[in-house]
Amino acid sequence: MKTLATIFVLFFLSAMSFAVTFKAGVFSPAAGVICDKQAGFCADSMGISMELTKEYLGEAAQKKMLARGADADMTTFTLMDGVHCEVAAHNCTVSKYSKQVDVAHTQAMFGVTAPKKGPVQFRAGVYSPMAGVLCDKKSGFCADSSGISMELTKEYLGEAAQKKMLARGADADTTTFTLMDGVHCEVKTQKCTVSKYSDKVDVAHTQAMFSN
Repeated sequence: MKTLATIFVLFFLSAMSFAVTFKAGVFSPAAGVICDKQAGFCADSMGISMELTKEYLGEAAQKKMLARGADADMTTFTLMDGVHCEVAAHNCTVSKYSKQVDVAHTQAMFGVTAPKKGPVQFRAGVYSPMAGVLCDKKSGFCADSSGISMELTKEYLGEAAQKKMLARGADADTTTFTLMDGVHCEVKTQKCTVSKYSDKVDVAHTQAMFSN
């Protein structure tokens, strides 16, 4: 009879060996790795990797990638399923010309964890009461993919909070803001970054606000 510890180890190993399959021959054979069978390469958080390409797609695929030369940009690429990944931005977007973060690919390649779809608690009084909404209790507002919302602020934080936001005036910028936990969100780019002065995407906040 298997012990509880043995069952846990077997489950853990099984989970670790599970490969995630996307569209058009794109898959994640292991945590932190994305491979594109048709394009013939594998990549991790540092970009296209010759070692990983050889390991998961074979020596022939590795040789084709090496033939691109040392000057080839290995840090930004578009997969055959249309998703575009950039090491500098530390994320993958739904296409090369979109700012919308593709959470599944970003998680697979950069090792971030997507939040739950229900209420999500962050730090410093910041939380997501439902998909597509972020609220900041201390700053006194709620926002969705269109920016700070008077209606959502009233719904989740009350009429007093709504009145304070309305008092800021019609000229106040409601499309870009920094939350009390330090995360900075912008409607224009459809993403939240770890701080106002960083380009690193905070996937949990981005999904909470822009993915509903």
